[in-house]
Amino acid sequence: MGEHTALTDEMVKIFRAAARNQIAELAEGLSDVADTSALWPGKKAELCNISHNLKGQGSSFGYPLITQIGLSLNRMLNGLEECDPRCAEIAQAHVRALSTVLEKDIQGAGGAGGLALVQRLQELSCQVD
Repeated sequence: MGEHTALTDEMVKIFRAAARNQIAELAEGLSDVADTSALWPGKKAELCNISHNLKGQGSSFGYPLITQIGLSLNRMLNGLEECDPRCAEIAQAHVRALSTVLEKDIQGAGGAGGLALVQRLQELSCQVD
Protein backbone atom coordinates (compact mmCIF):
# COMPACT_ATOMS: atom_id res chain seq x y z
CA MET A 1 0.00 0.00 0.00
CA GLY A 2 2.79 2.44 0.88
CA GLU A 3 4.44 1.74 -2.46
CA HIS A 4 1.26 2.76 -4.28
CA THR A 5 1.11 6.06 -2.35
CA ALA A 6 4.77 6.80 -3.16
CA LEU A 7 4.14 6.09 -6.82
CA THR A 8 1.11 8.39 -6.82
CA ASP A 9 3.10 11.14 -5.11
CA GLU A 10 5.85 10.74 -7.68
CA MET A 11 3.32 10.93 -10.52
CA VAL A 12 1.86 14.13 -9.05
CA LYS A 13 5.38 15.59 -8.81
CA ILE A 14 5.99 14.75 -12.46
CA PHE A 15 2.64 16.30 -13.44
CA ARG A 16 3.40 19.47 -11.47
CA ALA A 17 6.80 19.84 -13.14
CA ALA A 18 5.34 19.26 -16.60
CA ALA A 19 2.44 21.62 -15.91
CA ARG A 20 4.85 24.31 -14.72
CA ASN A 21 6.74 24.01 -18.02
CA GLN A 22 3.53 24.07 -20.06
CA ILE A 23 2.29 27.15 -18.22
CA ALA A 24 5.61 28.90 -18.93
CA GLU A 25 5.28 27.98 -22.63
CA LEU A 26 1.75 29.41 -22.70
CA ALA A 27 2.92 32.64 -21.04
CA GLU A 28 5.81 33.04 -23.48
CA GLY A 29 3.71 32.27 -26.56
CA LEU A 30 0.96 34.65 -25.50
CA SER A 31 3.50 37.35 -24.76
CA ASP A 32 4.88 36.94 -28.29
CA VAL A 33 1.37 37.20 -29.75
CA ALA A 34 0.55 40.27 -27.62
CA ASP A 35 3.66 41.98 -29.00
CA THR A 36 3.04 40.86 -32.59
CA SER A 37 -0.50 39.72 -33.37
CA ALA A 38 0.64 38.55 -36.82
CA LEU A 39 2.28 35.60 -35.03
CA TRP A 40 -1.13 34.23 -34.01
CA PRO A 41 -1.73 31.92 -36.99
CA GLY A 42 1.58 30.16 -36.36
CA LYS A 43 1.16 29.98 -32.57
CA LYS A 44 -2.53 29.07 -32.33
CA ALA A 45 -2.23 25.29 -32.70
CA GLU A 46 0.67 25.08 -30.24
CA LEU A 47 -1.11 27.17 -27.59
CA CYS A 48 -4.37 25.27 -28.09
CA ASN A 49 -2.54 21.95 -27.69
CA ILE A 50 -0.91 23.06 -24.45
CA SER A 51 -4.18 24.32 -22.97
CA HIS A 52 -5.88 21.10 -24.10
CA ASN A 53 -3.22 19.02 -22.33
CA LEU A 54 -3.63 20.97 -19.09
CA LYS A 55 -7.40 20.64 -19.35
CA GLY A 56 -7.11 16.91 -19.83
CA GLN A 57 -4.58 16.21 -17.10
CA GLY A 58 -5.49 18.49 -14.19
CA SER A 59 -8.33 16.48 -12.69
CA SER A 60 -6.44 13.22 -13.14
CA PHE A 61 -3.80 14.47 -10.72
CA GLY A 62 -6.10 16.14 -8.19
CA TYR A 63 -6.27 19.62 -9.72
CA PRO A 64 -9.77 20.07 -11.17
CA LEU A 65 -9.29 23.85 -11.18
CA ILE A 66 -6.48 23.38 -13.70
CA THR A 67 -8.90 21.35 -15.81
CA GLN A 68 -11.61 24.02 -15.60
CA ILE A 69 -9.27 26.93 -16.29
CA GLY A 70 -7.60 24.98 -19.10
CA LEU A 71 -11.02 24.26 -20.62
CA SER A 72 -11.98 27.94 -20.54
CA LEU A 73 -8.65 28.94 -22.09
CA ASN A 74 -8.80 26.20 -24.71
CA ARG A 75 -12.32 27.16 -25.81
CA MET A 76 -11.31 30.80 -26.08
CA LEU A 77 -8.12 30.16 -28.03
CA ASN A 78 -9.80 27.70 -30.40
CA GLY A 79 -12.48 30.26 -31.20
CA LEU A 80 -10.07 33.04 -32.14
CA GLU A 81 -9.33 33.82 -35.75
CA GLU A 82 -6.91 36.48 -34.60
CA CYS A 83 -5.51 37.44 -31.21
CA ASP A 84 -5.04 41.12 -30.47
CA PRO A 85 -3.34 42.41 -27.29
CA ARG A 86 -6.67 42.40 -25.38
CA CYS A 87 -7.31 38.74 -26.23
CA ALA A 88 -3.75 37.90 -25.26
CA GLU A 89 -4.22 39.66 -21.91
CA ILE A 90 -7.38 37.68 -21.15
CA ALA A 91 -5.52 34.51 -22.08
CA GLN A 92 -2.65 35.59 -19.82
CA ALA A 93 -5.18 36.00 -16.96
CA HIS A 94 -5.97 32.32 -17.44
CA VAL A 95 -2.26 31.51 -17.40
CA ARG A 96 -1.73 33.47 -14.18
CA ALA A 97 -4.66 31.58 -12.63
CA LEU A 98 -3.18 28.24 -13.72
CA SER A 99 0.16 29.23 -12.24
CA THR A 100 -1.43 30.31 -8.96
CA VAL A 101 -3.36 27.05 -8.60
CA LEU A 102 -0.19 25.08 -9.15
CA GLU A 103 2.14 27.20 -7.02
CA LYS A 104 -0.32 27.45 -4.11
CA ASP A 105 -1.03 23.72 -4.50
CA ILE A 106 -4.79 24.25 -4.65
CA GLN A 107 -6.07 20.73 -5.02
CA GLY A 108 -9.75 20.00 -5.37
CA ALA A 109 -12.31 22.51 -6.61
CA GLY A 110 -10.97 25.46 -4.62
CA GLY A 111 -14.26 26.15 -2.85
CA ALA A 112 -16.28 29.29 -3.52
CA GLY A 113 -13.15 31.19 -4.55
CA GLY A 114 -12.28 28.59 -7.17
CA LEU A 115 -15.79 28.66 -8.57
CA ALA A 116 -15.79 32.46 -8.72
CA LEU A 117 -12.41 32.47 -10.45
CA VAL A 118 -13.52 30.02 -13.13
CA GLN A 119 -16.77 31.94 -13.71
CA ARG A 120 -14.90 35.24 -14.08
CA LEU A 121 -12.41 33.78 -16.54
CA GLN A 122 -15.26 32.31 -18.57
CA GLU A 123 -17.03 35.70 -18.59
CA LEU A 124 -13.87 37.39 -19.82
CA SER A 125 -13.43 34.72 -22.49
CA CYS A 126 -16.94 35.36 -23.80
CA GLN A 127 -16.13 39.06 -24.22
CA VAL A 128 -13.46 38.17 -26.78
CA ASP A 129 -15.90 36.82 -29.38
